[in-house]
Amino acid sequence: MTGATKDKDKNMFTTKIGAARQTPGSRVWIEGNRLVTAGFTVGLRYDLLELDGQLILTLASDGSRKVSGKGDKPIIDITGDLIRRVFAGRVTVNVEYTDRIVIS
Repeated sequence: MTGATKDKDKNMFTTKIGAARQTPGSRVWIEGNRLVTAGFTVGLRYDLLELDGQLILTLASDGSRKVSGKGDKPIIDITGDLIRRVFAGRVTVNVEYTDRIVIS
């Protein structure tokens, strides 16, 4: 994860907002052990809620989205207008992970 830094006091890190399809500021990519720590493993479903300038990801058996990846390396890749709108003008976001994931 390019540009990620970790806050030693919490399950939190900061990551750069990337580009999707050559559109800057339109992708948040999370992968690996951080997702596993929050219970987001390959193949599980989750819902994404936008609330007060944050994106909240919660596991849900009938969730609208699915954790991708292979083996023990889960990936969540959120792209498009949602990222551009919620995080307009931002270069980085904070990602907090417990039993859910909050991107702010």
